[in-house]
Amino acid sequence: MDLQQRVATDTPLLELLGIRCGDLDAPIVLYLDVRQEMINAGGLCHGGFLYALADTACAYSLSQAGVAAATVAASITYLKPALAGETVTARAHVLKAGRRVCHSEVRLENPSGELLATFRGTCVNTAGS
Repeated sequence: MDLQQRVATDTPLLELLGIRCGDLDAPIVLYLDVRQEMINAGGLCHGGFLYALADTACAYSLSQAGVAAATVAASITYLKPALAGETVTARAHVLKAGRRVCHSEVRLENPSGELLATFRGTCVNTAGS
């Protein structure tokens, strides 16, 4: 499945989460508008929404590289909070697109370009499985 097909298939999920596509060339750029219902008891965007944005960007970067991938391991390091009303930008690029195992890295930034989180995903190439 190429990237355009994947985005079309994912459209209901993207709409539910509020993820918008920006640049679908390398590096992949996606956006998340932080809505009030995404805010936790501490007044910050719940990390699960940021993780979902980063994981989606990771998968799309691999799709753009021609790899059908599923995340098998990932880590995210939160550095600054995302706040209600902000737009978070995800920039993803492939570190390695192997025949079986692939790696992608994603940077999440606030509107000022400050780094909010870094994400590293390890994916298995599902083509032919």
